[in-house]
Amino acid sequence: MLRRHIFYSTRIPQAKKYIIDPASITTSPGDVFRGYPRLGVNQGNYTVPLFDTSGVTSSKILTVTSAGAIGVNGGYNNAAGALGYGQDSWFTAHYANSGTTVSYQFTGLNDAAVYELTLIGSRAGSTEVRVTNYTVSGVTKSHQSTTQDGLGNRTLTSVFSNLKSAGGKLSFSFNAAPGSTFGYLNIIQLVEVV
Repeated sequence: MLRRHIFYSTRIPQAKKYIIDPASITTSPGDVFRGYPRLGVNQGNYTVPLFDTSGVTSSKILTVTSAGAIGVNGGYNNAAGALGYGQDSWFTAHYANSGTTVSYQFTGLNDAAVYELTLIGSRAGSTEVRVTNYTVSGVTKSHQSTTQDGLGNRTLTSVFSNLKSAGGKLSFSFNAAPGSTFGYLNIIQLVEVV
């Protein structure tokens, strides 16, 4: 008796992760956080190419299309390493004053891929309630950036899943929620699954 074995090949999706510190003071290739140098206040239309977390340069670009301000705030030492991100990402933040919206746009994305975007905001040194709204593809999610102990958010994230780019573009924005004086963005994580 002759037996025939049939093997089915299942393609395992490949994921690439990009982590950006929008207020980073460093952009050297050895750093995990590829981001913006500290630019000061009202820096719009600033563009940076993305590197994945293995250090490979990509054709993907992130642009700040409307700016807020970049700040360095004390008290972040207690957040060092929180959620697996480095201390500098917690120490600096891109922030929006009440009534201001800061917008970003990814370009060079793969329209055949699926994306997950994680946005994290934190502000230490304040116990005032400050909630940040993050909006992607018309969906808004929020989390509190401050904590009662004054150490800043170290656990809350806003995650947007199953995102698709259109023409290689994907935009998002953040602002201070109603009743909050500021909104914050410390960490941007984009995961691409092809």
